[in-house]
Amino acid sequence: MVLYKRKPVALIPHPPIVNDAAEVWVVDSTGEVFTEYEKYLKRQAALITIAQLAGLTSKQKKFTDAVNGKSGLTYADAIASENQSAEAIDDIFPRKLREPILRKVQFSTTSRMDELVNIIYDEFKHEYFPGEHVIVTLDNSEAMPGLIREKARFPQIKGPDGQIQRHAFSRYFVRIEEINAEEAILDSKHLRRD
Repeated sequence: MVLYKRKPVALIPHPPIVNDAAEVWVVDSTGEVFTEYEKYLKRQAALITIAQLAGLTSKQKKFTDAVNGKSGLTYADAIASENQSAEAIDDIFPRKLREPILRKVQFSTTSRMDELVNIIYDEFKHEYFPGEHVIVTLDNSEAMPGLIREKARFPQIKGPDGQIQRHAFSRYFVRIEEINAEEAILDSKHLRRD
């Protein structure tokens, strides 16, 4: 969603096209589709009027990429940058972490973004989830790829006096891919993300 003056550029939704032979008109810069020529002309005129009122030409760089905040882009460059940024995030960010992190963020009352990022990072730095690919470090310091099969969480135990007798921890059932698909039960000290 491209931004102009920190507000999303509102696009007109595609109309239903009942006949494949029907003529359609497309606004090149926005990709909006129209089945009526008059509506197409009105939209073109509106976009031109907005650009003229703002003192813009089609080549001026006044739009912002909403994904990474990069500004000073043309509309087409902002769309391309958003698509590239979204793909990069999708490739880098582990899928198995998305749901637990989003669940944590959704109910967070932290008001500062940098504090929230630090809290999430600290909490999930050594947490792994079933289906996640990891690097297993064995006791002999040999590292090899593995796959988390199951996770068991053990809660914190407090004594009658309120003192912590055992901190909360997790154990992971991991398939080690290079050793004939052998499996091992490991803690987070023997695991890391690539």
